[in-house]
Amino acid sequence: MAGNVISNYGLEAIQINCGPAAVVANRFQSHVSGGATCALRSDAGQVSVNGTQDDPQDYSRYVLGNLVDGGRTAELSGTTTPSYLHFSGNSISLLPAFPLWDDIPSALAAGYIGTFVNISGNTLLTGQCAVVWYDCSTNALVLKNDFRGASIRALEYYGSNGVVRNIQILKNILNQGNSYHLKLKYPDSAAFFLQKNIYTNGVTRVDPFLDAAASPVHIMH
Repeated sequence: MAGNVISNYGLEAIQINCGPAAVVANRFQSHVSGGATCALRSDAGQVSVNGTQDDPQDYSRYVLGNLVDGGRTAELSGTTTPSYLHFSGNSISLLPAFPLWDDIPSALAAGYIGTFVNISGNTLLTGQCAVVWYDCSTNALVLKNDFRGASIRALEYYGSNGVVRNIQILKNILNQGNSYHLKLKYPDSAAFFLQKNIYTNGVTRVDPFLDAAASPVHIMH
């Protein structure tokens, strides 16, 4: 799916139920901010186009060079099947969640069961979070993104304790918003590697601010 202009969507602008698939150079615009309002909803719920159901490579999604203006999430994955996501070169402006305790924050990418997630070269102009991982996401590369627009925090991992294998966060600009640069589960801390990032509080450069504070993540300047 390439070169489209999609506007006024209240739920997902594009929905993908199998793979491989590519969403390239589209423009999305919506003034709706609901929990399910997203440019792309990708759920690996059907047999892949290659006829498989158990190979993460066959459920790859490539989201490249898109412009997203509005909505709650750029890429939202609710899959229960392991998959790959390549999300690169996108420019994102998102609407905030409503001031309710159970409303989910806006995010550039939010997903479950990510066997490998590549988030590279994106710009978050406005939004509450940049990347949010949910249950059983194991490996990720977050490389050379500009997340200065995050108003709550840049990165958050909600997932189950102890499942992370390797998450590399390299050469990004990470804003702590009104909380932290990275919020994560303590048992997963040793699998997080933060290298050569710029950490800001929205005004100036600061030291990385994590929750849990004593998390033994690997930080290299």
